[in-house]
Amino acid sequence: MFKKKHKVKPASALRNSECRKFRAEVAQVFNIEQPTVETATDGEAPLNIAAELVPDGLHTSKFSTNNGDVNGVVYLDPATGDPLWFTLGKDTKQLIPTVYTLWKRRFLVSLSTPGPAMERIQDGADLMIPGVISITSIESASIPPLPVASLVAITKHGSSVPLAVGQLLLPLNDLVKVIGSEEDTKGKAVRVLHWFGDHLWDSGSKREMPVSVPAIPQASAETTETEPPAVATGTAQDTDFAHADLASRLEDELTLGEPPNEEVANQSPQ
Repeated sequence: MFKKKHKVKPASALRNSECRKFRAEVAQVFNIEQPTVETATDGEAPLNIAAELVPDGLHTSKFSTNNGDVNGVVYLDPATGDPLWFTLGKDTKQLIPTVYTLWKRRFLVSLSTPGPAMERIQDGADLMIPGVISITSIESASIPPLPVASLVAITKHGSSVPLAVGQLLLPLNDLVKVIGSEEDTKGKAVRVLHWFGDHLWDSGSKREMPVSVPAIPQASAETTETEPPAVATGTAQDTDFAHADLASRLEDELTLGEPPNEEVANQSPQ
């Protein structure tokens, strides 16, 4: 999506009422308690986590990709200029967090992938099904039955720090079943929209990647007995990934530089 430099129009500040509305929408869409307040250390004032994700004075700017085939809106931190959120298309209302936002708090289901696959993603590839090692929910919550086009974070195996964000290309429950089996399944798992090191990230402060990211408290929600566990791991594929032929296994599965799937990108399952 942002492998090449995008075109951005001049930014303008949102009114405080618009920021509050934006903040409430983020809390509702991502199942975040509103208001969410965390006790600060050293006698400082409590931290409003919702305001941390959507600060007052947020700036907004329209953008288009390099070849002009995708338009959207990006929301910028007024203090640092970091892109925090963006939307794609004229009719979609799906709010997509950037890596900068995901480095503040973890609130998306995350899919881990090995280093070679992450390198491919940072070169413009989508995440393939054989590249998914495990799926992790936030804190102790069950993995939700997310539909196609739902947002997920992507991490490098062994780390909880999000390095990319994208949309599911198959239901999450189906993906859980696949990575827990010994089937040689092919195909794409996630349409990657944005990643650490792309031009959207490069338009911000380029701050150093954190060592870890705290999870955000989730609003209470009903669960069903059929939900999978909080962590799903592809044990058979873990063994395969440990071998030296990992790069060659992924070579046939990773497709580089394809244009975004607008039909999926414009869906908003939330």
